[in-house]
Amino acid sequence: MTFSLFALHYPLLVLFANAIGGPVLKPNLTTYLIIAFIISFICLFSFCFSRFTEVNTSKIRKWLNAKKIFD
Repeated sequence: MTFSLFALHYPLLVLFANAIGGPVLKPNLTTYLIIAFIISFICLFSFCFSRFTEVNTSKIRKWLNAKKIFD
């Protein structure tokens, strides 16, 4: 999941920042809840994304080795 989180966190943060009106939010309970939701969403989305990509890395590596693509 670490690669998915690394690859996806910044684009998702930019998307959320633009959706809520930019980087300036007043510090209050609502702001902290929004930030907690965004962080939770990004972690959950990255985890789900990794289930489709990173889980299959060994299968793809074996297939590539069998085809001798990188030899």
